[in-house]
Amino acid sequence: MLEINECNKCDELVSNRTRISHGWGNVPAAFMFIGEAPGTGGADITGKAFTSRHSGEIFKRIINKSEIIDFYVTNIVKCRPRDNRKPTLAEILNCSYIINEELKEVKPKITVCLGKTAFNYIINKYSTFDYANSFRHCLYISKTAPKILASIHPSIIDEDQLKQLVDTLKNIKNEI
Repeated sequence: MLEINECNKCDELVSNRTRISHGWGNVPAAFMFIGEAPGTGGADITGKAFTSRHSGEIFKRIINKSEIIDFYVTNIVKCRPRDNRKPTLAEILNCSYIINEELKEVKPKITVCLGKTAFNYIINKYSTFDYANSFRHCLYISKTAPKILASIHPSIIDEDQLKQLVDTLKNIKNEI
């Protein structure tokens, strides 16, 4: 798996990061969960995606409740933007070679986009249909390879949305 230990492409991100965040999990994997960027106190410190006290704990609940064991998790952008702002298009494009390599190596059957930033990148990469502005929680697109599931980001998901996501993941898991 491609692991980047040094990158200087984005001046602001370089000056703000503690560590470059890496994906973790099975390679290959049936499910690939993709978030936006490392958060303060989580991946920025540990160097591993979705390890914060809040989003990381919610992510663990999603995995445990859906009983998914064959997964890989990563972020679109590998360094934390200041004040946890959304990454810019330039930052996303600077990191795109890493996420593209991860997708190639993980070979997911289902790509779960945790948030709109991940969804927009993935849908533009894999779909010829225009899904611009179509993001909605638990939108499942089965005509792409890999199949794509959109989800609200774990940092803002509520209990009803969490249950809906877990139920959707269980149903998809039974299909593959």
